[in-house]
Amino acid sequence: MKLNKKKVQNPIFIISSGRTGSTLISKILNKHKDICIISDLIEPVGNNEFLEKNVLISQKNFFDLISRKTSLSRIYFWRKRKTKELLYLPKKDNDVSCLNCYTIPFIFDDVKNIFNQIKKKFSSKVIKKKSDHLIDFFNFFLKKTKKKVYVERTGGALHHLDKIIDFYPNAKIILNLRNPLETAISMRNYPFFRMYELMLKNEKLIKWDFDKKKNYQTYGTMLNEWYKKFFSVKKKIKKENFFYYNYEDLILKPEKTLKKIILFILNKKKDDKYLISFLKQNAKYIQKNKTKFSKLKKINQKLLKKSLKDSMSIIKGIDKRIIKKYKI
Repeated sequence: MKLNKKKVQNPIFIISSGRTGSTLISKILNKHKDICIISDLIEPVGNNEFLEKNVLISQKNFFDLISRKTSLSRIYFWRKRKTKELLYLPKKDNDVSCLNCYTIPFIFDDVKNIFNQIKKKFSSKVIKKKSDHLIDFFNFFLKKTKKKVYVERTGGALHHLDKIIDFYPNAKIILNLRNPLETAISMRNYPFFRMYELMLKNEKLIKWDFDKKKNYQTYGTMLNEWYKKFFSVKKKIKKENFFYYNYEDLILKPEKTLKKIILFILNKKKDDKYLISFLKQNAKYIQKNKTKFSKLKKINQKLLKKSLKDSMSIIKGIDKRIIKKYKI
C-alpha cells in the first residue's frame, strides 16, 4: 500500500517594480485566514545569493544567505531617517537585514524570538538545493501562522523574474502593474528608488545624498529596463500560472480586483461567505491616489514618455486601459 505524500505547495510570487501599491495589497491579503504573505526578501539591487545558482548547500549556509546584511547605503539612510515601511531596526548594523526589518515583523511582533527560531531550525548540516531550503523557509511561516498558502511579495522584484523561474519553473506569478509613468514619478519621490538608481553604478554605495532628485527620465529609464527584463522572461511562465492585475483597477473596482487575486492564489473558481465578508471589510482600505503625470511640465512629460517607450508598448499589448488616457 502506497502512502500519500504530503502535497507541496507551488510557490507563489507577487512581483512588482515597487511604488505600485504592492505593500497595501500585501497587508490586506495577510489578513485573510488562509494566506500568509512573506514580504520583501529580495533586494531590488544588491545581494540575492539565496536566490541565485540553485546549488546544494547546508541548512546553516542557507540561513546565512537568507539573513544576509542589507546594503550599507540602506542602513546609512535608516540611521538618519526611518521610513514608514521599516517595521523593525536592530541596534547593530550587522543585524540589519531584510529578514529582520521587513519579513519577520510583517507577520510577527516578537522579531528576536522568531529570528532565533528560524536560526535554530536552519542550523544543521543537512544538504539540499537552495530552492528546497527556501520552500522549508516558506513553510516555517506557514506552519507558524497556521495558514494554508504562502505568497512571497517584494516591491522591486520585477527584474528578478529570471532567478525566480530558474528556481521554480512551475511557480505562480502575479504581476502587479501600475501605469509606468506614474510609477517612475513615484520612484523619483521615494528615497530608496533614488538609492537603487545610484547602486546600479556602485553596488557598494554607502553615503549618498538622499534628498537629491535626478530628472524624471532617469527613473523612467531604470523602470523601462526592469520591465524589459521581466517581459523577456515572462514567456517561460506557464499560461495557467500567470495572473496580472493593475493598480488602476484596484482603485476603481477594489472588491472585484481583490476577489480575482485571492481566487487565483487559493486556486478557487468561486467565492464563499468568508470571502464576501472579507472583501467588504478590507476593500475600504484601498483609496484613490492622485495622479501626477498631468502636473508635469510638457517637456518633462515628453522626456518621461520617451524613456519608457519600450515598456509602455509592451504593456499596451497586455492592457490598453492602463495607458489609454496618456495617449501613448
